Order: sequence, then C-alpha cells, then structure tokens
Amino acid sequence: MIVILDIIIIVIIAFIIWWFWLYKPKATKIVESGEVIVTIEKGIYKPDRIAAYAGMPLSIRFVLNDDAHCAKKVIFADFDRSVELTKSEPQVIELTPDRIGEFAFACPMNMYRGVLEVKAAPAITITVDNAVYQPNRIEASAGKTINLSFVRRDPSRCAQMVYFPDFEIAEELPLNQPKSISIVPQQAGEYKFNCEMGMYSGTLIVNPASR
Repeated sequence: MIVILDIIIIVIIAFIIWWFWLYKPKATKIVESGEVIVTIEKGIYKPDRIAAYAGMPLSIRFVLNDDAHCAKKVIFADFDRSVELTKSEPQVIELTPDRIGEFAFACPMNMYRGVLEVKAAPAITITVDNAVYQPNRIEASAGKTINLSFVRRDPSRCAQMVYFPDFEIAEELPLNQPKSISIVPQQAGEYKFNCEMGMYSGTLIVNPASR
C-alpha cells in the first residue's frame, strides 16, 4: 500500500513539473492582423499559442466554456492588459504588439496558460538598379508597420540615398547589401519616395485601416 501511495505521489509531482515548467504549447498559424478565437475548456486554452507580427493590430476573442473560477480572467502581464470572461458572451482583448519575443498569457493562478509569439513582419524587398525601384509601387495599411528592404545594385551616386519626405526618412543604401526601413503610416494616401536627384522614384500607397 505504501509503495502504491509513493508511486501516486511521484506521478503527481512529475505531472506538476511537466505542466508548469516543461510543457510548451504548440504553435498555431501566424495572424498577420485581424482576429483569432481562443476557446477555454477542459483546463486549457485552444489554441494555447498564438503567433503574430509586431506592429500589427491583433484582436483575440475568448470563448469561455469552462466553469472553473480561475478561467474567468485572462492576463497579458507583459502588455499590462487583462479581460474578465463570462460564459454568456465572448470577450475581446485588442493588442498591437510593439516588440518581438514570447509573452505569456494566463489565468490569475497560472493554471490556464498560453503564449503570444511576436515575430518581425516580413519585409518587402525593393531592388535599386537601372534607374528603377523594383517594385516601385507598394501597398500598406494605415496604422500598420510596413518593413522594406532596399538592395542597391547601382553604384552611381544618385542611388546612394532614399528619401521618404512625408515621413522625414532619409537613409543611405550600401551597395549590394540590404538596408531595412520600417514605416508606420497613419493616414491613407499616396506618398512618394525617391533618390537624391529624383531619377529613382516610387509610391507608397496607404489604404484606409481595415475595420
């Protein structure tokens, strides 16, 4: 009897160690923007891992199907945000992650746990060569980060700089090396970018923010 009791205790301890320190949630698909639905039932979040892009608004809709008292609140401590949940209707928490990394969300007692994985948004590559930006028309959405990667192939002096006058951006472009530029346009419209002499020119088309 004592041996059986010892085995049960060991199993319980092993489960606690696995659940609180070793268990890692599986990733779901990346949410570029918009909404993801998280269901709470049977002691877990489904999905319990959300992957999103930095600088892009994210709406997380929690659907509570669990009667446990601890499940009635979700805390995103790293973003100083929380939401009270009810079974009567889903509750939404809106975030715009501003940094890259993994950020936990959990119930107050840390029994229900999940991870928000924030990744850098993929960059649009723009080649600078033969007096042309390729592509020379780029679309973005107001309020969302757009990451650009300029690759200069043209050794001429004119191609050495790129200017986004409306955003007060002026960046030097090294030859045959990518140069990253991130922009968060706030207003819809068309914005020009160009080289120092205007031989290279392009347009950033900013569409109204999606609702």
